[in-house]
Amino acid sequence: MLDCKARDAVRALVIAIVIAPISFAEPVDAQTTPIEDWVRECEGDGEFAGRCFIRQRLTLKSSGQLLFEIAAGYPLGGEYPLLLLSVPLGSYLPPGITLQVDDTEAYHAVVAYCNHDGCHAYYRMTPSLYDRFRRGRWLNVSFLDGTRRTNRFQVSLNGFSRAIDSLSGE
Repeated sequence: MLDCKARDAVRALVIAIVIAPISFAEPVDAQTTPIEDWVRECEGDGEFAGRCFIRQRLTLKSSGQLLFEIAAGYPLGGEYPLLLLSVPLGSYLPPGITLQVDDTEAYHAVVAYCNHDGCHAYYRMTPSLYDRFRRGRWLNVSFLDGTRRTNRFQVSLNGFSRAIDSLSGE
């Protein structure tokens, strides 16, 4: 269980790296840099100016509808990144979101809240999961849609190490 300070830091990070980047329109004041299959994004102004994170977003080409988004950043004082995961509204939430790097152990993230941009979960990376992300090729993601059918996606981990290393010292 998180203590009050850690919970407040997590809330601030959720606001900084989940709510802002999930909107369909890119923020005008954000600075983005592609790093292989990831995008590094930094807030340009406001309360979270200078806070950076990395992300990948999977959408339908025809409509731009969100299929899945993953963002990673360091919470204040955090040694390992916090993952922020987003799935479409209407997903069946009780089982949460399952993450599996290549064919290794599966991790389960509980959906914390939904808003007009989708439903969002966060997962604090453990040292072993962090190492798997750095060495892995694919992140296999699954969750249930509103009809309880399994949605499965593969997210490339190509460039994850370079991208996450670009956040060190911030």
